[in-house]
Amino acid sequence: MGNLINPFLVFSGLGMMLVGFFPLIYWWKEKDISFKFFGFGFIAWVAAVSIKALMDVSVTKGIYSWFSTFSNQVLVIGLTGLYVGLRTGILENVFPYLLMVKFRLKDMFFEEAVAFGLGFGCLEAILLGFSSFINVLVFVLYPELLNLVPAPQRAIVLKQLSVSSLFIPAPVIERLFTIFVHVFSVLLVAASLHENKLSLFLVAVVYKTAVDGLIPFLQSCFNLQTLKGLYFVEAIVAIMGLIGLVGCYKLKSYFMGKENLEHFL
Repeated sequence: MGNLINPFLVFSGLGMMLVGFFPLIYWWKEKDISFKFFGFGFIAWVAAVSIKALMDVSVTKGIYSWFSTFSNQVLVIGLTGLYVGLRTGILENVFPYLLMVKFRLKDMFFEEAVAFGLGFGCLEAILLGFSSFINVLVFVLYPELLNLVPAPQRAIVLKQLSVSSLFIPAPVIERLFTIFVHVFSVLLVAASLHENKLSLFLVAVVYKTAVDGLIPFLQSCFNLQTLKGLYFVEAIVAIMGLIGLVGCYKLKSYFMGKENLEHFL
């Protein structure tokens, strides 16, 4: 069974961790930013994910069961996407907002606000990458552990561990562009406090709702077990990330006092 496992899949997790560590180290050293701003991002991410986890063990299953009572599959997918998207859009923007208010960060410079966003997005990449790396490494070193996996799940796990090495870059690409999503979102929240405009905060909520809300639709339309399906989905993630990157450059002009935010309202 061990010879079926692709040992090169460990590089997927390693790549995700590098994508997380490199921007943190670069921004910290190059911009001479206090690490507390990255720390605020860490805290916001942990808080948002913790609430999501609590929802998953309490209300999410019941909500999905209610959705499944509808006969129209398109409606079910749409409602699921709306729930997933709004949960992310609200929680992942509310906690940065609350921390900025609590610790009086409304006057952050652009570099500091980016550090906040990097703290949020890079922690996610590092932890997801570490989890992926360890999961693969354990089975590479001790393939006999697969025998301990319940039979119904064993085939699924083995299939995931034996995929082509061409799958390796996909999660790395996803984490890279997702970091842009997180940074742009945090910059919008910071700008909303700068300007005292709820509309900017709502833009951040809608943006992140759209990013995560697409997931159920994409999963229903594309087979993520195939290279074609997986990379098509990653292309969409990349587009959303590029929107965030462009937004970051636009907001940089605002933070530098060179441009107003009328076009965001």
